[in-house]
Amino acid sequence: MTPSWLLALAALCFPAAALLEFSRPAAKTGTPGAQRTAMDDNVRALLEKVRLAMNESNPTLGLPALDPLRLSDVSLDINKGVTRLCGLLPSVEVRGISGFQLDALSVKLVLLRADFGLHVPEVRASGRYNVTGAISGLLPVYGSGPFSVQLTGLNVTNCYLKLGSNDGDLFLKNFTFDYSIGSVKLQLDDLLGGDSLGAAVNQMLNDVLPQLLADYKPDIVAFAASTVTTYADKFLSGKSVSDLLAIINGS
Repeated sequence: MTPSWLLALAALCFPAAALLEFSRPAAKTGTPGAQRTAMDDNVRALLEKVRLAMNESNPTLGLPALDPLRLSDVSLDINKGVTRLCGLLPSVEVRGISGFQLDALSVKLVLLRADFGLHVPEVRASGRYNVTGAISGLLPVYGSGPFSVQLTGLNVTNCYLKLGSNDGDLFLKNFTFDYSIGSVKLQLDDLLGGDSLGAAVNQMLNDVLPQLLADYKPDIVAFAASTVTTYADKFLSGKSVSDLLAIINGS
């Protein structure tokens, strides 16, 4: 869940950053280093504004508040390898998304293209769960209660974003990316009654979680790209490059 909302934000932010850079006067020195500094300053300023606004919803973009991000009735259906889990997360709260940091950015305005990378040091999720399933087809898994997830070192890399224009109206034509995660720690309270067996199964789930994230990467990327496209197109609908520049410049 977390990557899709983060990337939806990025998809709206980086095209704006790209256009913002080219709407301002070029560095007087004309040197590559000076131009890159101007780009960095503009992007950092824009990202900081976005970061400060992430605790509020944005009706214009159709986005809820993003930090904390609150979700309800999230379905769970995992069937990969030795793990089978299904159920529901009635309530979820995600914190830490606003800690994202820009790692790289290359913009080509003529091509309406941006290549970038970013990372989030830590994301924490908590809420309630209700699941049933099995591990290795033998050990039953069931429980209902509070849960928590701590994710560290989320790196979103090789991001390629390209806008298109249809009779002057902008839209998101293509968006691809890759990601890696440093570590994930999952805790399901009251699993199998919450005794020592529940603690053992929690450990087993943590052992298989990295492989599950790897197995589901194509699904996660496809879902995130679709989500990004939906929100970006909603924002860009009816807007030309000139319109977007006017919004960015506050005119």
